[in-house]
Amino acid sequence: MDFIEPIFAVHLPDGLILGTGIIMGWGIAFLLIFLGGRKLPDNDIPKISFLTAVFFLTSLLPIQIPGGPKTHLLLNGLIGVLLGQHAVLAIAPALLLQSLLFAHGGFLSLGLNICVMTIPALLINILTKTIQKPLLSGKPAVQFLIIFFITNACLFSITSGIMMLVWQFNFLEKSQIPDQLIIFASSPKTILGFMVSSMIISWGFMKSKKGILFALGFFIGISGVILTIFLHSAIMLISGVPNLEPIIFITCILHIPLGIIEGLTVGTMISFLAKVKPEMLETIGYAPTNKA
Repeated sequence: MDFIEPIFAVHLPDGLILGTGIIMGWGIAFLLIFLGGRKLPDNDIPKISFLTAVFFLTSLLPIQIPGGPKTHLLLNGLIGVLLGQHAVLAIAPALLLQSLLFAHGGFLSLGLNICVMTIPALLINILTKTIQKPLLSGKPAVQFLIIFFITNACLFSITSGIMMLVWQFNFLEKSQIPDQLIIFASSPKTILGFMVSSMIISWGFMKSKKGILFALGFFIGISGVILTIFLHSAIMLISGVPNLEPIIFITCILHIPLGIIEGLTVGTMISFLAKVKPEMLETIGYAPTNKA
């Protein structure tokens, strides 16, 4: 298991991606670093340094995925929301240290690994900015609808991931699993169950401002994992050595539990920051003067 763990992780090792992909990865990574370093306020440097340390230290806390290898929290979604275009300045140094000290990903593949972690962070920043105002300061009906949609999407992703994780041991042909997932998702009982569960959970989140922040944090956390795994898988499919489809499929399934843990962690962290350091959440529209 120790040999294949780097393959199933989101850190791309050397030798897995072909030369053209490596070159393109470094080109995009340097562009991200260049753009991320522009218009950098001096007062953001301590925050970037702190988040670099947090991002790096989470790699030292392994999480055992049921039925698979060990992984760790990503937190790139949280970093993208808190730092915006400067997120790469926290992610790139941490990935370099992880590669040099712990062999988490190859050095030649470092450019691609920077892209895999940074691009989802930037996308989540955009998504969060889109929903932050109506979610945090909109009318209660609008807040409820947004939380309901987020909860429903998260419940479906979590349930589907768990079902696929179980089904991989029940079906010899992996092609049967997507068909089974469609049948499960289109069932009236499934749709009704998700609707009722989402309404109950959304009502609970609406009870307090911290509940709304937790819902937003959960969305940020689980979206970070899903988008990272999607980009990671797309790169392996397009630029990797042949016959990686089984590895890509298993990697996607095994990281669904990580998405749940990441969502809970980021939701808790954002709720905690709202209490002790609310100015760090100004990027998501939570002003220090707001009452939690």
